[in-house]
Amino acid sequence: MGLCAQHKTEFYKKVGWQLRSIRQLRGMSLEALADRLDKSYQTVQKYEDGKISLPSNILSECSKIFDVPVGYFYAEDDALIIDSFDKTVFRIAREMVDLPKDVRTQAYQFIQSIKKSYNIDQNKVT
Repeated sequence: MGLCAQHKTEFYKKVGWQLRSIRQLRGMSLEALADRLDKSYQTVQKYEDGKISLPSNILSECSKIFDVPVGYFYAEDDALIIDSFDKTVFRIAREMVDLPKDVRTQAYQFIQSIKKSYNIDQNKVT
């Protein structure tokens, strides 16, 4: 693989990773995103895996779905990514990474109980 092709592949993977990350962060399934984009599950999976490039119209639609600027998908530094979200969410995530898995599970269950007590839709993508 030539250098140019290698850079393209790395770029596709990075953009795909950003798409997968925001989709998962927002609690949306791969199937649901595929439906919203009017694409097959397999095609969206290939976008996320970096096997094929995301056309600009699909990136634009993803930015609308997830309410982030298109530049989010190309972001090289965390500043643009973090600015796209409530910074508190990232602070919580950073703290939870170091916790043992059973404690993270308990924390997640606690958050779910808070959402339930406030009648927050569990499937809502914000």
